[in-house]
Amino acid sequence: MNAVYKYLTSKNAKSFLEEGYIKIGTLYDYRNIEKYGEQIGDLREGTKTEYSHDKEPKKGDELNPLEQKVIKVGPGFTVENNIVEVKSSSPDYYIYCVSKSYKESILRKLNEDFPDNHYDACVEITSINILIENINKKLLNGKYIRFGECHYIGRIHHYTEKTPHLATLKEKKYKYQEEIRIFWNPINPKEIEPVILKIDNSKDYCKFMKI
Repeated sequence: MNAVYKYLTSKNAKSFLEEGYIKIGTLYDYRNIEKYGEQIGDLREGTKTEYSHDKEPKKGDELNPLEQKVIKVGPGFTVENNIVEVKSSSPDYYIYCVSKSYKESILRKLNEDFPDNHYDACVEITSINILIENINKKLLNGKYIRFGECHYIGRIHHYTEKTPHLATLKEKKYKYQEEIRIFWNPINPKEIEPVILKIDNSKDYCKFMKI
C-alpha cells in the first residue's frame, strides 16, 4: 500500500526518526480512563453490544439467537416485549496506530479532541511492511497478525448486522482520523502491556513532514 502517517509530538517524532524509539500500545490499555482520561481512554475499546428489541409474544422455541443467550422459557409459557443487549469483547492485542492520510485538518482535529497530547508533528512511513518487519524483530512477546483500516460505525448493532472485527470498531465522530491499526497477538497473554521498542534504520523508510 501507499505511505502511512503517524501524528505525534515533535519530541516523539525526533526520538522515532533519530533513535528509532517507538511505542507499541495494547487494545485493553486504551480502556484505562484513569491513565489516559476520558478524551483518550475508552472503556468500550475492542467491544461490541448486540441488541434485540422484540415486542411480540414468543414461546421458548421462537426466541431469536440473541434472546436464547439470556432468556429461558419453560414449557407452556410465553414472553413478550423482550429487550436484550449482549456485550462481547475482543481479545487483547498489541497495536500500533497510523493514519492513511497526511492532512493538516487531521492534526488540527486531533488537537481539538485530545488537547493534552499536543500533537504538532507528523512522520511519513513510506513502507508499512518494512516498519512491521522491524517491529517484529524487537517485539519478542508478539506475533504479527495483520493490519487494517478502522471502521467508524459505532459499537452498538442489531444482532443481525454483520460487523468487522471488534478491535477495528470506532465511533463515527473519529472518522476524520482515517486510522489503520497493526495487530500482534501476545505470545504470553499474561505479560501483555505497552512497550517502547528501539527499532532499526527508521530513517531509511520514515521522514519528518512539515505541517
